[in-house]
Amino acid sequence: MKPVSWESFYSEFEGQFDEEQSLGIELFDSMGLRNKLDNLGYKINTSTLLDMSRIGEYFPTISDQSEESVIMIFHKLPLDFDYDDGNEFIYKWFGLHKKYIRSFDPYFMPEKSREEQSLEKLENLKNFTKNWFESESKDWLNFLVEKTKERTYGHYETKPDEFWWDPKKVEDWEYECAAALTASCISEYESKGKELVKEILAGYVAQTNSISEGQSTKINMLLLHSSMIGFENYFLNDCKLGGNESIKLTDEIVLKAFSIDSN
Repeated sequence: MKPVSWESFYSEFEGQFDEEQSLGIELFDSMGLRNKLDNLGYKINTSTLLDMSRIGEYFPTISDQSEESVIMIFHKLPLDFDYDDGNEFIYKWFGLHKKYIRSFDPYFMPEKSREEQSLEKLENLKNFTKNWFESESKDWLNFLVEKTKERTYGHYETKPDEFWWDPKKVEDWEYECAAALTASCISEYESKGKELVKEILAGYVAQTNSISEGQSTKINMLLLHSSMIGFENYFLNDCKLGGNESIKLTDEIVLKAFSIDSN
């Protein structure tokens, strides 16, 4: 059986995922497995803390049941997931044969106070943004920041009643954050496809919603503008798609991630 892509998985089970638990898959650690994960599009996460929300990353760690070195990956958990057929399911949708699998279990998202979560995610966003702007993508990111400012300023001048805040008084890091989140999604598009990128972008929307109410409102609008500009620019210039096709594909990803009705 030839494994299908994550895009097919997230498309097949869209709207049918558990909201409180994720699927944690524990794998036997080896260089062969790590090469396999790299080929499947996963990226290593060297954090000492497992983050059940990080889809598309793998965590080298130590098994809770033994002192074995293992790899943890996480995906959203379908509501009707059958643990008796879990090995076949994981192979079909994620391309990992049962010889790699040590165990798989539901993982509850850890509970923290709302204030703790807000401060932690705010700090994570700032560090995430800083790392992107220290990368080779800095020039393109600065271009995206300027275009996002232009679009947001224009929106404000045309419809000021839709704003409780002045876009010209927003801190630069918030525009940069929107650009970095957009760039992160675009970088995943080629390996992970449209459906999973929609999930990743929707996750970023949820992440910015979990910081302080005022700030999340601003960053979400900036992220909407930035992702519309960034994806359309990417499809036009990097993928060499036509204008209408680029706009359509951008709408399918961005508007869906933001739960905006395109009609």
